[in-house]
Amino acid sequence: MLAVFFTGCMGSAPETKYVCSDGSIVSNKHNCEQVERYVCLNGKLVEDPADCPKPKSSTTLVTKYICPDGRVVEEYSDCGITSTTIKETKISSSTTTQPKSGIRLVGLSLADEWVQLFNGGNSKADLSGWFLRDEEDHTFIFPDGFMLYPNSSARVHTGDGLNTPSDLFWGRDDDVWNNDGDTASLWDSELNLIDKLSVGVREESTTTSTSTTTSLTTINVSTSTIISTSTSSTTSSSSTTTSISTTTSSTVPAGSVLLTEVMYDLPGIDDGREWVEVYAVDVSVDLGNWRLEEERLNGDKTQHLLKEYQGGLVLDPGVYAVIADDPSAFLSDYPTYGGILIDSSFDLLNSGLNLRLLDGRDGGEIDHIFYLSAEMGAAGNGFTLVRDGDSMVEGSDEGGSPGEPNT
Repeated sequence: MLAVFFTGCMGSAPETKYVCSDGSIVSNKHNCEQVERYVCLNGKLVEDPADCPKPKSSTTLVTKYICPDGRVVEEYSDCGITSTTIKETKISSSTTTQPKSGIRLVGLSLADEWVQLFNGGNSKADLSGWFLRDEEDHTFIFPDGFMLYPNSSARVHTGDGLNTPSDLFWGRDDDVWNNDGDTASLWDSELNLIDKLSVGVREESTTTSTSTTTSLTTINVSTSTIISTSTSSTTSSSSTTTSISTTTSSTVPAGSVLLTEVMYDLPGIDDGREWVEVYAVDVSVDLGNWRLEEERLNGDKTQHLLKEYQGGLVLDPGVYAVIADDPSAFLSDYPTYGGILIDSSFDLLNSGLNLRLLDGRDGGEIDHIFYLSAEMGAAGNGFTLVRDGDSMVEGSDEGGSPGEPNT
């Protein structure tokens, strides 16, 4: 209802009029026709409550789980997944009895290229910075903020796709999991091994063959001894002849040369200033035609030849050498260095990398290290990563200690 004022001649009092809801004008608001109105839940004004819009019917959200065998269940435990699953002829087993935070690997499909995780704990798990690896050290890093909720699972697919709370995609063009058997390992952001799952992997068996005339044994190390014994006999006498010959194998045993120190992120501009230290453990080796292999976290690999620069390419037992991206830049940073200096070409990513040392005969892996700058340190602070057992840790010498024992 709206009140309006009408004014007549000058000096006369204004007359009040009211506009009713139906548009009529009256002198008294009580003269307006009284109509009852109702306010609906959505705010609409109606004369009859029946004219209010009907509320939408409520919906109930039901959570379902799809088991690896295709069954749809309401509880994931109904899938009946255990730590050991036998499918066709492949064996799947988990090696960790009490995974951290209840997270464990429950499935690995070699053919369809996915790994499945399950959270059997009572709280959600933040997998930021966690990573998966195969036996060849292909590495998938979980995205920041990825959560795995209790009694929920997620799959990591090798190929491309759109990430969801239950499916993550590696984005690789090539396969990762070997169809004849492989092992998936799950690591947390602090580099602790959480769980392992092997499919189609069996322990190697040792076979022994015997003969009535000849027995041959070969020891495959850097220096092998072959012993051949033959026996002949007659009715009247017998004689035994033993001949021993020694052969030298060109294969260098794995672990005979170690990657011991890495300067991957120098303060300021570090282009061409990166270097790697190697150490000959117990054999004399010629690094001619050896290579450094870089594998990025997305699986891309690049190999770099080693070339003579200072002091040759032969490492005697107990000798260190430095492999530099740019030897002249290295000597500018370390002018007193007088040891073996080897030229190569590489780009040690600051984020993380798999780094392998391969021999020159068949490309066999001699040593391998892996680093993540966010977890291991030495990121632009003037320090290096040094070897501590099978791991890399931040060293205590500013600038590192190329060509010397690490601290």
